[in-house]
Amino acid sequence: MVNPNQPITGGSGTQPVLCYNPYLEAPFANNPDLPDSQPWTYQGTTYNLNVGVQTNCMACHIQAAYPQNPTAPAYTADRYIDLNNPAFKSYLKMDFSWSIVQNVK
Repeated sequence: MVNPNQPITGGSGTQPVLCYNPYLEAPFANNPDLPDSQPWTYQGTTYNLNVGVQTNCMACHIQAAYPQNPTAPAYTADRYIDLNNPAFKSYLKMDFSWSIVQNVK
């Protein structure tokens, strides 16, 4: 996920590394199912990875945070997300586990 460093944080960059579970993520259609997906450009190529078969497990799991509300980080396809991203401010990161987020009472 972070080796080599991704271009967004000033690293050497890499092309997308797709790694997904076709039984789980293939039904994701477009942005309504992956609301935090955003296009990104590397070496002149724009990647608009916003469907389930263009995901990376860690890109999505890093978004697991509590509490869940409309402004909380949400499911995303393949993109690099820095652990120090300001989007996590005022949210508790749930150690890559959506099951914890979904079972908090």
